[in-house]
Amino acid sequence: MSAVVVVDSGVANIGSVVAALERAQAQVSVSRDWEVIRRAPRVLLPGVGAAAAAMRELDRLGLSERLPTLTQPVLGVCLGMQLLFEGSEEGAEHRDPGPGTRDPATAASRDLPPAGGHQESAAENSDTGCACSSGSRVPGPGSRLHDAVPCLGILPGTVRRLPESPGVRIPHMGWNALLPRRVHPLVEGLSERDYAYFVHSFAVAESELTLMACQHGGTFSAIVARSNFMGAQFHPERSAAVGARLLRNFLTLEAEALR
Repeated sequence: MSAVVVVDSGVANIGSVVAALERAQAQVSVSRDWEVIRRAPRVLLPGVGAAAAAMRELDRLGLSERLPTLTQPVLGVCLGMQLLFEGSEEGAEHRDPGPGTRDPATAASRDLPPAGGHQESAAENSDTGCACSSGSRVPGPGSRLHDAVPCLGILPGTVRRLPESPGVRIPHMGWNALLPRRVHPLVEGLSERDYAYFVHSFAVAESELTLMACQHGGTFSAIVARSNFMGAQFHPERSAAVGARLLRNFLTLEAEALR
């Protein structure tokens, strides 16, 4: 049985993520203890909420400087994926946001509708290898991140608000198609026929890190990877068979094969 530690960063959807991992036959622990996380065969960083609040909690737990040093397979989910990057516009205007200032996708994602359905229903509901040493950080937040909340800095890039345009709803909520970009063991068995469930207003642009993209007004990264750090913008725990396949793939990964 594959073992994984889910980082207890205070987010609301840990229970559903744990249940999805257990359905994938994983041995799951939830912890905020650095020694437990450091020794884990695999680590999953979940996330629902805003980047500023999430980074404050990781700072408080003493994990923001330590998570980038992990050498085992690490998967960030939704906000957890966004936190892997250099910075995020989400919350940059309000570094200490009060009630009612959060992104509306946050509240919606706390009570996600049941996942399921098939490709046809998904379509009806949709809005439309870089070589690097493990644990290394990209250059820290500088002047070009003056408009962003500093995040973990493991992957290069900044999380930006999805562009608004006629007929494009923000937040992006619902099923949407995945667009393959690169072959990688994390996305084995996934194709352009597959749909995943998204709830977000911020995303990362496509780059050489992108394994699969998604279209909502413009394209953005749906799944990314570099070395042992990987991320999924959608909610695998709410993405039925597609999400289950992604988690099963993650649970089979070994760090040596990702270098």
